[in-house]
Amino acid sequence: MEPTIFWHVGLGRTATTFMQTQIFPKLKDVYYINKKNFKKADEIIKQNPHNKYLLSHEFSRGLYEALRNFARKYPDARIIIVFRRHDKWIASHYRRVVKNGQPYMFKEYFDVDNDEGVWKIDDLYYYPKLECIEKNFNHKPLVLFHHDLKERPEYFLNQILKYLDINYYDPISFRPRHTSYKDKELKFRRWFSRHTFLKERKNISGHPHRDRIRFLNKTYRYFVLYLARLIPDAWLDDKPLIPQEELDKIKTMYKDDWERCQQYARGNNP
Repeated sequence: MEPTIFWHVGLGRTATTFMQTQIFPKLKDVYYINKKNFKKADEIIKQNPHNKYLLSHEFSRGLYEALRNFARKYPDARIIIVFRRHDKWIASHYRRVVKNGQPYMFKEYFDVDNDEGVWKIDDLYYYPKLECIEKNFNHKPLVLFHHDLKERPEYFLNQILKYLDINYYDPISFRPRHTSYKDKELKFRRWFSRHTFLKERKNISGHPHRDRIRFLNKTYRYFVLYLARLIPDAWLDDKPLIPQEELDKIKTMYKDDWERCQQYARGNNP
């Protein structure tokens, strides 16, 4: 008898790390294959006879290709996907890249007017992702929402339990693990990246001293963010990190897409 395979595909910036560390390892009667071991999943499934497997590895823009590749091997897999309202989702992505040293202004990162940003307008549509899942897999996905995890976590958890058809789990704390950096800290980080010669070293994949470079990058990154707390507010302009009018336009542009996804969840979730 073939095992039942569940795959949490993200999206990124939708509390994926929290789910991977605080929810999925606590579930009983399902074998959890974490992100670290995702590439070894085929071997693990062959060598460990379990009835159910839960895999987790988040994607964002690379989701379509990942879904098609996975479906070729496991067309009966059941997909779990989490959505976050579009304006909040792209804002979270932007705050992350600024924290990591990218010097983009928000309009350079996502340009809702002219589509000339790093992220393109089509990248943010969610419903085509659901259509891709339905086209490539034999089961409808479980569609979850980031705001439910924050506002009614027990409901969020129960949806996962029903989809996996399990009842038992170890105690789970939904207390937030960390808070976001303040706009002042990120604005200084962005300014520092744009106007100084000090940069984090990029493209270190395969480098023989990759771990050392990653450590130095993080040390430098958090030093700059800490330094931002010490400087006077007057040293930075009073413009917001992300203009609210840009977020309002994004929310309006994707309003129908957001509503379609919510309607899909209401009609298909257990």
